[in-house]
Amino acid sequence: MRISFDLDEVLFVSPKTHKIEKPPVFPFNLMYKERVRFGASELINKLQELGYEVWVYTSSYRTD
Repeated sequence: MRISFDLDEVLFVSPKTHKIEKPPVFPFNLMYKERVRFGASELINKLQELGYEVWVYTSSYRTD
């Protein structure tokens, strides 16, 4: 079975309104400004362990 997640407002969230994972370590925190929703990484890893195919998509235009 395939499960998909949207990046914007599902996986990437504002730290002002949601709990987030720890930012990446330097220098990656300078390159990757968006923050991941707390628990998202653990959830995706668990779904993959259970045999699910996980897809991540976005409809926004990104340059990097």
